[in-house]
Amino acid sequence: MRKCRGFHAHIRVLNGRARRAEAYPDELCFRILQGLIEQMKIDGRIQTGGIGAVMKEEEYEQAE
Repeated sequence: MRKCRGFHAHIRVLNGRARRAEAYPDELCFRILQGLIEQMKIDGRIQTGGIGAVMKEEEYEQAE
């Protein structure tokens, strides 16, 4: 986490105005999931056309 160096102005958000920032836009969610799927393919944890994720047997045994 980076600490602000104070080279800019900050705005105080009051009266629930920050609540709108809690909802992520659909496009952002879609892109995050796309990135996750692509990384899982690179890592060999998922295959195109497959259903579900896979893990090495050793990892499965450790997870239990």
